[in-house]
Amino acid sequence: MIVISSCHTNPEGNKDLNQLSFFMDTVMVDSKGEFLFLNWELSTACVSKDGKTLYNLNIQEPSLEIIDLNNLQLIAKQIFDKEGPNGIGNKGRGGIVHLGEDALFFKGWPSPEIFNSEGKKSVSLKNLTDIKTKVTDTGKNFMYETIIPTDSENVFGLINEFPGKNFEFGRLNLLDSTLYSYPVSTLEKLEGYTITYDDGQIYDVNSPNIYVENINQYVVVSSSISSELYVYKPESDSLHHYTYAYNLTKSEKENRYPTEISDPKEFHNVFKSLNSEVSFLPPIWDKENNQYYRFHYEMIFEDDFSERYPKKTGAKVYLSLYDQDFRLKAEGELPQFQDIPGFHFVKNGKIWMFENMDDEMSFVRLILN
Repeated sequence: MIVISSCHTNPEGNKDLNQLSFFMDTVMVDSKGEFLFLNWELSTACVSKDGKTLYNLNIQEPSLEIIDLNNLQLIAKQIFDKEGPNGIGNKGRGGIVHLGEDALFFKGWPSPEIFNSEGKKSVSLKNLTDIKTKVTDTGKNFMYETIIPTDSENVFGLINEFPGKNFEFGRLNLLDSTLYSYPVSTLEKLEGYTITYDDGQIYDVNSPNIYVENINQYVVVSSSISSELYVYKPESDSLHHYTYAYNLTKSEKENRYPTEISDPKEFHNVFKSLNSEVSFLPPIWDKENNQYYRFHYEMIFEDDFSERYPKKTGAKVYLSLYDQDFRLKAEGELPQFQDIPGFHFVKNGKIWMFENMDDEMSFVRLILN
C-alpha cells in the first residue's frame, strides 16, 4: 500500500549558492575519427551506473556509441538492427537508461524494451504491451515507463488520458498483471498548460514536459511547470510528495492561458509568456556528496512577432541543491549560462553538461566548492 505524504521546504532556510565559489572547465571527447551522433543533443544518451561510460544511441543508423568518460574517448560503435527479432524499431527515441551490468532500457511506444550493448533484445518485457492493454481502462494509456534495476517484478509509469489529463502514478506488477494507481494532484495542472493550435490547416499540440526517472534507486516524477516532486521509495512502498518555495524564482508557473488557439500571433504571445515563466528540469544525484542538483530556468525571447513560434534569445538559469532527503538547501542564479542546460549528469562530484563544439562532443564541467 502506498502512502502519500507531503513535505514543504521554507525558503528562509535556503542558502545562497552565489556565496559559494564555482569552477568550470571544458573537456572534449576523442571520437577516433568517427562522426558521433550529436543531432539530438544527446537526448538519446545515458551514463552508466558507475559513471565510467556514456552510451549514445544513434537513432538514425541505428547504432550505439560507447564512450569512456574517464579517458574521454570513443571505445566502440555497435550497429543495432532496425527490424527483425532484435530490431529496435522506434524504441530509444524517448531516451535510454543504463540498468547496470550490460542492460539498457530503451523507452518507446507502445512499450519499452531492454537490450544489451551488442544489440540483443531481452525477453523480460516481451509481454508488457499486452499486460498494459489488459489492465488499463478504455481511453487511458500507461506511459512514461521506468524500472528500478533491483526490482524485476514492477514497471512504474503514469496513467493518463490524451492529450495529457487525469494523471495517476502507476505501479504495474508483471507477475500477476495487477496495476496499482495513485493520484498525483500536481500533474492535474498540466492540462491548463497544454496549448492546442488549430487553424484548419495546421494542428499542433504543445505540452509541458513530464519526467519519470529512476534516480538513486527511487522513481522520481516531476514536470517542467512546477518544482514539486513525487518520489516513490520501494523499501517502504510509499509515494512521497515534496513541495518547495524559492527565494529567486516562483516555485511553479502561475499565469493562466487559453488552451485552444487558432490565431498564429496569439499562439506566439501565449507561448512566449508561458515559457518566460519558470520551468524545471528533473533532479540529478551526486553520490559523492549525497545530494541532488536541479536546474530551472526562465526563457528569453525576441520582442517582435516574426513567426508562430517566437525566437529564443537566451535564458536565465538557476541551480538548486537538495539534501539526500529531498530537502531544499540552497539556490542560486548561474549568469555564466545563458541557455537551457541540455543533457547533464554528475560524475565525481562535478556536473557535466553537454556542449556541441564545432560538431565535436564536449562537456562543460561545473564544480561547486
